[in-house]
Amino acid sequence: MNNRTLNRLLKTLSAMILLMSLGFHAAACGGGTHSTPAPEDVNTRDLQNPLDEGEKVLADLPEVNPPLTGSDPRIVSSQNVTVQQFVQTINANINDKWQAVFENAGYAYSKAKVLVYNRPISAGGCLRIAAPRIGPFYCPQNMPVYYPLSWTERTGRTPAQIGDFAVAAVLAHEAGHHVQNLIGTLQDPKLYTIQRELQADCMAGIWGRSVYEEGSLEPGDVDEALQVMADAADLPGTPPESLRAHGTAAQRTDSFFTGHSGVLANASSASQVFFRQSQKVRSRKFA
Repeated sequence: MNNRTLNRLLKTLSAMILLMSLGFHAAACGGGTHSTPAPEDVNTRDLQNPLDEGEKVLADLPEVNPPLTGSDPRIVSSQNVTVQQFVQTINANINDKWQAVFENAGYAYSKAKVLVYNRPISAGGCLRIAAPRIGPFYCPQNMPVYYPLSWTERTGRTPAQIGDFAVAAVLAHEAGHHVQNLIGTLQDPKLYTIQRELQADCMAGIWGRSVYEEGSLEPGDVDEALQVMADAADLPGTPPESLRAHGTAAQRTDSFFTGHSGVLANASSASQVFFRQSQKVRSRKFA
């Protein structure tokens, strides 16, 4: 990605949800800025496979600020719904937003379904069996997000016990891996695991910004997102080159707010941004 800001990221919402002030600063995760046609002008037959362009796709994703109409549904809380229903609602919301911005930039988008479970289930091409203790994960082979309701962090709490936006942040993070899969960075052998994970946190922050802009956040929601990321952060002494590294709590917080605020608008590329972050971790002394 070049010096163009990725403020073009998340172009518009689907018919279900329009954002009052999208402001998806994808620049932080990689991208640029142009105007694009409205959703009704998109001819899906002419859409390009994003894998053909790789990370350049992030530079082509747009930003708009459509008005929020009175009939638009709001995702404010999980009140009066089950966790499973909330997970499905949030996943649909995330997919609708990514699909809209991809298609309006001329790229095809395949939605990632979410599989909610409580007992070990078959996981297709990624794992023979997905057990709840493994935690949420994205499978690039058949493209679902696996979300175990009973999974707990090291604190012994489920994301739902932390709060509804903790659940949403986990799903937005896994959806970030789906975007990476579509543009090919998930398969890039030159990237460390920590780079992919921090970029997924950044993309979660982009979605979180959209919810904030539409006025759907409640007091404490962002704290819930940061708490669940901190609970799943690397323990002191985890080498950044580890295949299981996700970043420290400070790094994950920084990456989330990078997507949320777009502070790295002039970054040359998402992979370079997160490589530099992992290099900083490398130089730190662990307690």
